[in-house]
Amino acid sequence: MKLIRTPHRILTVFFLSLMFFFIAQTFSFAAKDKKKGSVMTEVELQSELMSYADRFASIITQAFEDYETSKPFDIKEYQDTIAEVTTLVETTNQLVGTVGLEKLLPELVKAVDQVGNEGEELIDHSFRQGVLLILIAMGAYVVARLIYNFLNQKIINPS
Repeated sequence: MKLIRTPHRILTVFFLSLMFFFIAQTFSFAAKDKKKGSVMTEVELQSELMSYADRFASIITQAFEDYETSKPFDIKEYQDTIAEVTTLVETTNQLVGTVGLEKLLPELVKAVDQVGNEGEELIDHSFRQGVLLILIAMGAYVVARLIYNFLNQKIINPS
């Protein structure tokens, strides 16, 4: 089995992107036509497609140039990064061990639980207050409506 070379991969990606781009633009033109209520002429379509193709070609050209000028993959850089991360993790473990986190952890868990309980109590209290406010507003509406109907009957039918 032969491996696909990098230029072939780039060309494949280029042509697939180009096909996707033209399909997307076709749907975009159809959506614009429905909004405008007019039909695009062949000249307008060709002009739009050429402008999109020119922009796409300039973007692909820039991408090729960026690809060619980029430096090759260097495994040494990744090994250095892994070594730095390893030393960071080791020093963090040493720091945690010297602080005595084992002693502080139960107190921290207790404080977090207390904050959670207080938060739940606050939410429950706010909910009850909201329901009470709604009930008071509904009661006030009923009373106001009854007073309005009573006064309306007295004014319309004074006898």
